[in-house]
Amino acid sequence: MSLLLTTAVAAAVGALLAHVARRLVPTLLGLRDRSLPFRGFALEAAAAAVFAAVAAQLGPAFTPWPYLLALILLTIAACDYFVKLIPDLLSLPLAVLACAWAALEPRWLFEIPLQRWLLVAAVPDLQGSAFEGPALAVLGALFGTLILETIRRTFSLLAGLEVMGLGDTKLALALGACLGPIGLLMSLPLAFVLGVFHGLIYLRLTGQPHSPFGPPLAAAGFFTLLFHDSLVAGLSHLQRQ
Repeated sequence: MSLLLTTAVAAAVGALLAHVARRLVPTLLGLRDRSLPFRGFALEAAAAAVFAAVAAQLGPAFTPWPYLLALILLTIAACDYFVKLIPDLLSLPLAVLACAWAALEPRWLFEIPLQRWLLVAAVPDLQGSAFEGPALAVLGALFGTLILETIRRTFSLLAGLEVMGLGDTKLALALGACLGPIGLLMSLPLAFVLGVFHGLIYLRLTGQPHSPFGPPLAAAGFFTLLFHDSLVAGLSHLQRQ
C-alpha cells in the first residue's frame, strides 16, 4: 500500500472513530447538552488530520498505540475546551492502557533519550527483564503527578486562585505513563509554550482570560511521543547557537 493511500485510509478511520466518540462520550459523562463538547465536526476533522500525520510518520509499519492515544487525547482536549472538564473516565484508563502497552511494546519508551539508562541506574535488577517498560510507565505516571501538582499548587498559591484543575494533574499522570519521566519532562516546556499561544487565541475568541490547559498539554505529550527525535534535534541546535 502506497504512503498516500495509507494516510488517506488512516484519515478516514480517524474521522469515523472520532464520530463514534462524539456520539458516545457525552452520554457516558452524563452531560445535559450532549452536543456541547463536540460542536460541528471539529473532532472528526482533527482526528483525520492527526491520524494522517501518524500514518505519514510511521510509514508502512502499523501499531495501534499512537492511533488509540491520539483519539483519547483529542477527546480529552475537546471535553476540556468546551466543558472545562478532563474526565477521569478517560485520563485514568489511559494511564492503565499505557502501562499495559509498555509491557507489550516498550520501544515507545526506550526510544526517548536517557530513559532506559535512568531506569537501569535507579533499579539495576530490572535490566533486560519484561518489567522494564511497565516500570518506566509507572515511574513516569508518578513523576507526572508530582511535578504538575507541584506546579498547580505553587501557581495557584501565588495567583490567589486556581490556575489549573486537578484534571490537568490526572492528565499529566496519564501522559507520564505514556512517555516515561524523561519524555514527560521534555513535553512540559512545549506544553507551556503552546499554553501561552492557546491562551492568547482563547482570549481573543472568547474574551475569557483563563484558557483550559488540557489541549496544549495533550498536544505536547503526543508530539513528544511521535516526534521526540525532532524535538531533541531542535534543542541540540538551539544549544549550539
